[in-house]
Amino acid sequence: FTELPVGDWLTALAADQIRASVHLIAPNGREYHGGHAVTQAARLLRGGQAAAVFDLPGLVWLRDAGYTVVASQRGRLSRFVRH
Repeated sequence: FTELPVGDWLTALAADQIRASVHLIAPNGREYHGGHAVTQAARLLRGGQAAAVFDLPGLVWLRDAGYTVVASQRGRLSRFVRH
Protein backbone atom coordinates (compact mmCIF):
# COMPACT_ATOMS: atom_id res chain seq x y z
CA PHE A 1 0.00 0.00 0.00
CA THR A 2 1.09 3.53 -0.55
CA GLU A 3 -1.35 4.61 2.13
CA LEU A 4 -2.21 2.73 5.28
CA PRO A 5 -5.82 1.58 5.61
CA VAL A 6 -7.93 3.67 7.93
CA GLY A 7 -10.00 2.09 10.65
CA ASP A 8 -9.77 0.50 14.04
CA TRP A 9 -7.46 -2.25 12.77
CA LEU A 10 -3.89 -2.76 13.90
CA THR A 11 -4.29 -0.09 16.55
CA ALA A 12 -1.53 -1.52 18.74
CA LEU A 13 1.08 -1.09 15.99
CA ALA A 14 3.02 1.95 14.84
CA ALA A 15 3.01 2.78 11.12
CA ASP A 16 6.54 1.41 10.62
CA GLN A 17 5.49 -1.88 12.22
CA ILE A 18 2.50 -2.10 9.91
CA ARG A 19 4.74 -1.60 6.88
CA ALA A 20 7.30 -4.13 8.15
CA SER A 21 5.23 -7.26 7.58
CA VAL A 22 2.03 -8.70 6.20
CA HIS A 23 -1.07 -8.61 8.40
CA LEU A 24 -4.31 -10.55 8.34
CA ILE A 25 -7.41 -9.55 10.24
CA ALA A 26 -9.82 -12.45 10.66
CA PRO A 27 -13.60 -11.97 10.57
CA ASN A 28 -13.63 -12.33 14.37
CA GLY A 29 -11.24 -9.35 14.62
CA ARG A 30 -8.15 -11.35 15.60
CA GLU A 31 -4.94 -9.97 14.07
CA TYR A 32 -2.17 -12.15 12.67
CA HIS A 33 1.24 -10.82 11.63
CA GLY A 34 4.21 -12.05 9.60
CA GLY A 35 4.50 -15.78 9.01
CA HIS A 36 1.46 -16.48 11.15
CA ALA A 37 -0.63 -14.26 8.85
CA VAL A 38 0.65 -16.18 5.83
CA THR A 39 -0.30 -19.58 7.24
CA GLN A 40 -3.71 -18.29 8.31
CA ALA A 41 -4.33 -16.87 4.82
CA ALA A 42 -3.13 -20.11 3.21
CA ARG A 43 -5.77 -22.01 5.18
CA LEU A 44 -8.41 -20.10 3.20
CA LEU A 45 -7.15 -21.61 -0.08
CA ARG A 46 -8.01 -25.02 -1.48
CA GLY A 47 -5.63 -27.47 0.18
CA GLY A 48 -4.36 -24.72 2.42
CA GLN A 49 -5.10 -26.61 5.61
CA ALA A 50 -1.71 -28.27 5.07
CA ALA A 51 -0.13 -24.93 6.04
CA ALA A 52 -1.40 -25.51 9.57
CA VAL A 53 1.58 -27.79 10.18
CA PHE A 54 3.81 -24.68 10.26
CA ASP A 55 1.78 -23.32 13.19
CA LEU A 56 2.75 -26.30 15.36
CA PRO A 57 5.07 -25.35 18.24
CA GLY A 58 8.02 -27.32 16.85
CA LEU A 59 7.78 -25.72 13.39
CA VAL A 60 6.90 -22.10 14.18
CA TRP A 61 10.60 -21.19 14.02
CA LEU A 62 10.78 -22.56 10.45
CA ARG A 63 7.66 -20.63 9.40
CA ASP A 64 9.02 -17.40 10.85
CA ALA A 65 12.52 -17.93 9.42
CA GLY A 66 11.06 -18.58 5.98
CA TYR A 67 8.91 -15.48 6.24
CA THR A 68 11.90 -13.38 7.30
CA VAL A 69 13.97 -14.56 4.32
CA VAL A 70 11.18 -13.89 1.82
CA ALA A 71 10.26 -10.54 3.38
CA SER A 72 13.88 -9.39 3.31
CA GLN A 73 13.94 -10.03 -0.44
CA ARG A 74 10.65 -8.29 -1.30
CA GLY A 75 12.30 -5.88 -3.71
CA ARG A 76 14.01 -8.63 -5.69
CA LEU A 77 11.04 -10.98 -5.62
CA SER A 78 8.60 -8.30 -6.80
CA ARG A 79 10.24 -8.41 -10.24
CA PHE A 80 8.61 -11.81 -10.76
CA VAL A 81 5.10 -10.68 -9.84
CA ARG A 82 2.93 -8.91 -12.39
CA HIS A 83 1.64 -5.57 -11.24
